[in-house]
Amino acid sequence: LITEQPRSEWRGIMIDCASEPQPLDVLLRAVELCRFYRVGPLHLRLGSDPSPSYTSAQLESLVAYGQLRGVQLMPELVLDRVAWSAADPARLMGELAEAFPHAPYLHLGSAQRLPEDMPPAAIRAQRAEHLALAQVVRGLGRTPVIWEDLAFGVAGVVPEDVIVLVRDG
Repeated sequence: LITEQPRSEWRGIMIDCASEPQPLDVLLRAVELCRFYRVGPLHLRLGSDPSPSYTSAQLESLVAYGQLRGVQLMPELVLDRVAWSAADPARLMGELAEAFPHAPYLHLGSAQRLPEDMPPAAIRAQRAEHLALAQVVRGLGRTPVIWEDLAFGVAGVVPEDVIVLVRDG
């Protein structure tokens, strides 16, 4: 029986499967490391269609593996700007919630990093889309997570229940 607790509630790692797909056995080993070091959540950045990398059976086995070991998985769907504008983000979040039924957090993802020269109005519009999506995630009974570039600067104030992750920190 282990009674000590980590110093911080939020201690996680991220594996970017969208940029560089990883074999399932690598993800299973990552779950074991998270379990051993009591790190969570395991943040999985998935492409807009994870099926080329992982079958639904593989995703189900990964989710079950994490659940049995007490490791939280946090999925993030990575879409480029074109795919983001063409997609129905609310439907995608619902599918992500179904694929990861035990995940307390759903990362809202983002179009790729916001350009430095993006007009403030465009940043506010993208932030408004994400805050609306955060409402969808709350409706799914999950806690929304965003990247810090949508939380600061001209983007304004983010609700207290939205977790903000630092991209480069």
